Amino acid sequence: MPDEPVTPGEIAHALRRVRPSVYRIGEGADPTLALVMNAGPAGRRNAAAKIAGLLAEHGLTLGTGDDIAALTEDDGALPVRRSAG
Repeated sequence: MPDEPVTPGEIAHALRRVRPSVYRIGEGADPTLALVMNAGPAGRRNAAAKIAGLLAEHGLTLGTGDDIAALTEDDGALPVRRSAG
């Protein structure tokens, strides 16, 4: 099912254990995710690790190779995809 589009609702469901003020889900045909919390590097990394882990548990990924680093270092929105395996 990697070709099936991801919905913003699926992303929100996967991240239901994370405070919504920590991230932003971009709407549209190709939903995106951005880490928007205002915290130091360690706090951002912890939040990114939790988000990446929850996405993976639900068969989703940012497809960057290192989703934690991508969320932590990139201030922009990253596309959410289904995991290949």
